[in-house]
Amino acid sequence: MNRLCTRPDETSKIMRLSKSESAKKIIDRIAANDPTLTEVTGLSRKDLGDDGAVLIAKALRLNTHVTSIWLHNNIIGVAAATALAGILSDNSTIATIDLSFNDIGD
Repeated sequence: MNRLCTRPDETSKIMRLSKSESAKKIIDRIAANDPTLTEVTGLSRKDLGDDGAVLIAKALRLNTHVTSIWLHNNIIGVAAATALAGILSDNSTIATIDLSFNDIGD
């Protein structure tokens, strides 16, 4: 079930994609450094593959607001996972990148 998680004070920092919001739209928000988006929980199970993961890595490189991103079950391979891991040296804001259940081995 997709839903928007909010706090009562309207300053929610957690975003979950609804069925009508595409992965491209959320990647664009990450790239735009949207200050209202700090935790991205809705990009899992979107079949993003390596190309999508590389786009996300590029978007995250200069983002100063996203602290956590869940990308499990996306057919992401070793090269794209390495690209995502590489942003951690450039971006100290990111604390969590969930890559479980992808094609990256043990």
